[in-house]
Amino acid sequence: MKVVFLSFTERSQVRVFMEKFFKSVSYTLIGTGFATLAVTGHLDAFSILVYTIALILSWRSDVPGSNLQISATTANWLAILYLPFAYLDFRYLSPSGILVLIHFTLFVSIFKLFQNKEDRDWVFLYLLAVFEVLLAAGLTVDAVFVVMLIVFVLTGLIALEVFEIRKTRREARPNQAERAFSHDGAKLRKPVRPVLYLLVITGVMAVFILAIAFPFFFALPRFNTGFFGRSFGDSTVAMTGFSDVVQLGDVVNIKKSQQIVMYVRVKGGAVPGQRFRWHGVALTSFNGSSWGKPVDLRRMRVPTDAQGTFLLDKRSVAGGQPTLQTFFLEPMSSTVLFYAGRPLLVSNQLSFLSRDQTGTLYTADHSAQRITYTVTADTTIPSDDTCRRDPMRYSQEEQDRYLQLPSHFNPRIKELTQGIATAPTAFDKAREIEFYLKNNFGYSLNLKRTDEPDPIVDFLFNTKVGHCEYFATSMVLMLRSQGIAARIVNGFQSGEYNPVSESYVIHQSEAHSWVEVYFPATQSWVEFDPTPPAGTVQFSKSGWMAYVGQIVEAMRMFWIDYVVSYDASKQRSLAQDTQEKVSDYKSDYAHRFTEFKDRLVQSILHFDKRVLPLLRHQLMGAMVWLLAFALFTAALVIYLYRTLRRLRFAPESVFSMNVTKWFLLPLLYWVHRHHPQQFALLGYQEMLFFLARKGWKRAPGQTPFEFAQAIKLPEVMALTDYYYRIRFSGGNPHEFDLKRMKGLVDRVKDSIRRLGPPRNT
Repeated sequence: MKVVFLSFTERSQVRVFMEKFFKSVSYTLIGTGFATLAVTGHLDAFSILVYTIALILSWRSDVPGSNLQISATTANWLAILYLPFAYLDFRYLSPSGILVLIHFTLFVSIFKLFQNKEDRDWVFLYLLAVFEVLLAAGLTVDAVFVVMLIVFVLTGLIALEVFEIRKTRREARPNQAERAFSHDGAKLRKPVRPVLYLLVITGVMAVFILAIAFPFFFALPRFNTGFFGRSFGDSTVAMTGFSDVVQLGDVVNIKKSQQIVMYVRVKGGAVPGQRFRWHGVALTSFNGSSWGKPVDLRRMRVPTDAQGTFLLDKRSVAGGQPTLQTFFLEPMSSTVLFYAGRPLLVSNQLSFLSRDQTGTLYTADHSAQRITYTVTADTTIPSDDTCRRDPMRYSQEEQDRYLQLPSHFNPRIKELTQGIATAPTAFDKAREIEFYLKNNFGYSLNLKRTDEPDPIVDFLFNTKVGHCEYFATSMVLMLRSQGIAARIVNGFQSGEYNPVSESYVIHQSEAHSWVEVYFPATQSWVEFDPTPPAGTVQFSKSGWMAYVGQIVEAMRMFWIDYVVSYDASKQRSLAQDTQEKVSDYKSDYAHRFTEFKDRLVQSILHFDKRVLPLLRHQLMGAMVWLLAFALFTAALVIYLYRTLRRLRFAPESVFSMNVTKWFLLPLLYWVHRHHPQQFALLGYQEMLFFLARKGWKRAPGQTPFEFAQAIKLPEVMALTDYYYRIRFSGGNPHEFDLKRMKGLVDRVKDSIRRLGPPRNT
């Protein structure tokens, strides 16, 4: 190996490059921490603009002698002087204390950015960036945060590595030279590129950390299940359409928002992508302008079984498999829970559960955190014929609750209904009313009113345009005027189905109201929806952009499911699923192995019956031996060709061979008989090889003449002198005598044999 020392200029270039790379990585880390906080949507535009400008200016001014740089004392005093403004921000400007803390963190970071930075200042900036990421973790559960977190971690690993390398190089001794190694005579190798090296090391470290941390995250026991679901910010979804009193028109404010309300995953007893209506609150009393519930309607606490599961209905599913509906519900100002069909069980992921006599489910206040729960429900409905045969006999309590009409009920509504609903059964009358409203009225969120004080009369006889609340309210009143028990239900439409995550994504814009008609013979509520298709049809997106969006939504769903709402029950469920999967794989492997073994046995039997008689034939045996000889000959030829090719460019390497050197050495002499330099090198190497075998070894630092003088044999000195003249004379053929060279080698061998080994060996 040959040591090549870098010049002073080269060392300076490396040092400058490392400083630039350190600055770039550090600012990337600081900017990523700020961007992670900005994408949460809780940071105001002014703070984003100020910090972005400060980050750009500090990058440009972070050079020695810049006028924008300040001292450490000035930066500390500026941070202290900001405290009174932070108090004013808390009292009068920012809506929440967490935003005040964010503002303070960002402005302290700005002061540090413009400071003449030492190592401790860079570390402080790194810690501020980490704190910004922690704040962002409490403000959002979006999948974009996961991407930003991964970028931040990778950038942080690189920054810490470069920081340590920079610090170590600066503290190293000045006389410690940088060096690169190369083979003697070969082209110098380029020094290792530090950027590529750091990126590779960072990637390996990240993969190693994830490989260790990923199983631990899912395996460690969960003692606190609500931390990740909480939000520091004001994330409450004020959806007044889900209170116990709903004013006509309230749903308009909800339907204009595209904010996500919940994700729902449905398994068992349902076709992927099947459309559902997510039942929220059922309302029974109408006073002419708003819906509510009777004063005497009480909420009853739902009992639990031994496992803590809430038991709602002991009736089994009629002719089908129950559906498991897992809801990931965002923070809401209402305590209402959602479901589809007839709920039977609710998982024990909730602190408590209650319901009223309308079937509406309630839980604890979750206006500041997200909740997850699973409902086992019966989504089957009675057939049309079963509903037609129902005699529709109600109890007095059912009549009082589901046939109630407002005190100033307009008789024109009853007359209109009698002219529309002429069928003999209650079910068919409901279908006729539904058809009439759906096909003779228009849908719009922009309501138009006349001088008529009754909003439903105005809708039915004047404007004939409205949204879902007007359609559902009109149908309920029309049914009740005919003695048919009905109620209005506020909830959500099915939402957009994501086949990637196999879940439904429901936005506020999909809030909806529909009608449920009661059939007492089967104790079932059957859904009717009189709203025109313009208010109920959900258009699914297509194309590659839609597919990318589905992948992003699937990532968000995974984040919420396995990070935000991951608790002990989910852990047990995951363990059970994993155990079942392993058991399935073992069974499948055993089945496949058995099949392979059977096929192998059959193949061997087939081989015995068909192939062995052919191999026993005399001609077949000769062909096998001929093929084996051909393969051996081909392998030998290839070996000899590669060996001779190597020896052609490096004939001295023949002496490293064990057996073949004595066979190949005469051949090499003959091949290089017209190449004086190669022939002389071969002869000299043969002498060295023979001397080494007898104990006369040349030291690594000895020149050929020093070695010859140390041996003190005239034959060795003569051969060395002749080798020098031939090797370094340009290969003059007039000075080369092949027989003389061989004669000198033979005389060296004879002399060594007579003298024996050296005394010092």
